[in-house]
Amino acid sequence: MGTHLLNVTGRKKIIHAKSGNTEIIIRGEKTNDGANITVELKLNKKHQFPDHAIVTLYPYQQSGGALFPINLGTISKPEKLEEPINIIGADIENLLFRLKVSDKRYILGLADEISLYDDDKGLSKKGSTTALLPVLTDDISTPFKIKMSPNNNRPPILIINKKSNIRLKLASDPYTMIIIYSAAVREILTNFLINPEYLDDRWKDEWIKFIHIAQGEPEKEYPKPYFIEDEEFEIDRDTVEWIDDAVSTISNLKLKDYENKTLMEILIEGAQNQVDVGGDVNEN
Repeated sequence: MGTHLLNVTGRKKIIHAKSGNTEIIIRGEKTNDGANITVELKLNKKHQFPDHAIVTLYPYQQSGGALFPINLGTISKPEKLEEPINIIGADIENLLFRLKVSDKRYILGLADEISLYDDDKGLSKKGSTTALLPVLTDDISTPFKIKMSPNNNRPPILIINKKSNIRLKLASDPYTMIIIYSAAVREILTNFLINPEYLDDRWKDEWIKFIHIAQGEPEKEYPKPYFIEDEEFEIDRDTVEWIDDAVSTISNLKLKDYENKTLMEILIEGAQNQVDVGGDVNEN
């Protein structure tokens, strides 16, 4: 029989955060067969883990599905730290980790839902929506939906109906891309600005910074709440206009896979080509 680790009270919580007191930093990059990661451990001595305690990293996907565990050695003799570790089959956009420190049958320390570490500059300055809007597939009753909640350690997630071919078209069809992403971004930004629980939300800040940087105005004033304060259900028109402009900004981001053209440029070209072809047919 296999050995099962027991959950016991007194188990230490290992901190993983962007702050200076984080105890684990995982950086990663996409590869042809999955992902390469490097791990940096800064376990706090106050945990008093025994020297022989085993340190194990468990990668898994947000959508479900565990990947092979990674043995990082023991407390006194760590292994594979700060050197590239290949995770075959990993989707880096949806990759999370669980860190366990164990002693025979007991879990002594645990950190869960560890995401890849971001520089102090934040995700908003990387010029990509990939980290701000992960895409997953699931068995849902609609073509797509947004999964988000206030003050979550994960960003809003775009969930695509796995029985459809939308996920495939999101990577190849500009028409599908602009329809889905425009609707998704509008819903996310509206939720951020309607729900007061998002007031100090990290992902709200990252999204707004990203939009303003993409607009060439990084110091632009933050939008006001959707509803005017002290006015019951009266909408702030400036905020509605800000959301409209933000959606347009996403539609006008340049796509490397399409010769740095924007989605709108690709759509216009496609429409013009159809008109040209139609004109030739009519003349014949």
